[in-house]
Amino acid sequence: LTDASLAQEVAHQIARFCNETGAQQLSFDGLEGNWSTGYGQYGRTLFTQAWYQTLAPSLRGQIINDASNPGHFNWHINTRMNWGEPWYAGFRESQTLYRFKNQVLFERNLMPHMLGWFALRPDTCLEDAEWLLARAAGFDAGFTLATSLASTAQLAADPASADTARRFGATAAILATIAEWETARLSGAFPPELKLRLRDNLREFHLQPVQKLEWDLREVAVTRHPYLVGTAEFSLTNHFAAQPLQLIVRSQSTTPIGELTVELNGATVLVQPGGSLPATGSLRLTGDSEVVLADNTWKELARRELSPQQTSLPVGTSVLRIRAALPEGDKLQLEFRVMGPATRIRSQRPVPSAP
Repeated sequence: LTDASLAQEVAHQIARFCNETGAQQLSFDGLEGNWSTGYGQYGRTLFTQAWYQTLAPSLRGQIINDASNPGHFNWHINTRMNWGEPWYAGFRESQTLYRFKNQVLFERNLMPHMLGWFALRPDTCLEDAEWLLARAAGFDAGFTLATSLASTAQLAADPASADTARRFGATAAILATIAEWETARLSGAFPPELKLRLRDNLREFHLQPVQKLEWDLREVAVTRHPYLVGTAEFSLTNHFAAQPLQLIVRSQSTTPIGELTVELNGATVLVQPGGSLPATGSLRLTGDSEVVLADNTWKELARRELSPQQTSLPVGTSVLRIRAALPEGDKLQLEFRVMGPATRIRSQRPVPSAP
């Protein structure tokens, strides 16, 4: 919030910072603050032009830059628009419809599609990441991740370590999954009819690499239920082929959970000893007939195999019975996931190389 003279000085200093450091990305967030100059939209134009003209010639047109709102003049300078703030909620809830509606604006104005900023936090799960990546594939849009520099640097320094996932929760798996989805998107692997389905934020998908530049895409039927007390029964319908039961149990208790029992169609699937599910932790029955215990940041604590016969989910409707010893007033969040048939997709063009 400046007058015109001070705005020019600020813009020059930002350009000098870029010249000195070689910084390659800049967001003109709050650019509308230049309305305080009294020049309206022209005040914003003066600011971005002063920044651009002060850049070293070798950096002009090379620095990725966006803004919090567009303008006719700034269309020539901004690399993209990238609206959507991540600070209010998780991947799925923070300004969701706002992000999707912006894609229509970008399309009309010949701008690259961008979904905005998303905060990659320690408690971000892989399913949330695939929810975002499906939307990115559907709109053919990029996005920006905000995360801890220290955590990312440590992970990058030791990506092949056997216990990386244990130390960094779901981060390693999320980064690997982003690489697969983005490679598929940038190589044109998603046909138009699939993109329409991927844009629907109420649908979920899973992408599995088959071989280099070839993937299986599956739609996932997801149902979520709260569990409060005693023994609860849930009806689970499988419209697809028989497959292992996939279940995610997330504790919302501030103390470890007592014994947890899961039964499928009258047969015991697992009995989890009391105290093994930590406060606000999770238990996951994977599609590989395993049970994985994790803390509240998805760091793996324990893993064991289950009988494939016990975990087999037949076609049709099944009855799932859950029993847990919960402290009064606490609850669990249950998520059932049923995988649909695979659609094979393949790369249609070379993946663009990074600048």
